[in-house]
This record gives sequence, structure tokens and C-alpha cells, in this order.
Amino acid sequence: MPVMDGLTAIRRIRAWEGAQRGRRTPIVVLSANVMSEHRQASTAAGADDHIGKPVGVEQLIGAVRAAVQGHPNPASNVA
Repeated sequence: MPVMDGLTAIRRIRAWEGAQRGRRTPIVVLSANVMSEHRQASTAAGADDHIGKPVGVEQLIGAVRAAVQGHPNPASNVA
């Protein structure tokens, strides 16, 4: 992203939601960075899930479905 990185974007979205008292936006990180510290950073920023590339269709759909339904994805890569 040319203006800010993904973690900054997640933090800003979560801050805006808090200020607006709006509904939580489901956020699933899709990244080639899959080490535990990357997953933990996604969680700390407010992501609902973090899946690594390459990603399969089933895994992606499962992560998005779980995030939209507001519960943890059982196949999640978030540490």
C-alpha cells in the first residue's frame, strides 16, 4: 500500500470504529509474512485472522466466513 502499511491501516480502522461506536469490520490479513511474530502483530493490531500465502480457496473462504460471523476460525494461523 503506498500510503501506509496494513498493520497501521488495521489500527486506524479499529480506532475509527471505537470513536464511531460502529460495527466491527471483519479483517483477515493475507500475507507472505507468516512467522509467529507477524501473526502476533496482526492480532495485536486488531485483525480477526492472519492467513499465509499461498492460500487455498477453502482456507480463504473459511477465514472470511469466521470473521464475518464473529468467531475464531478453527483453521486459523493466528498464534
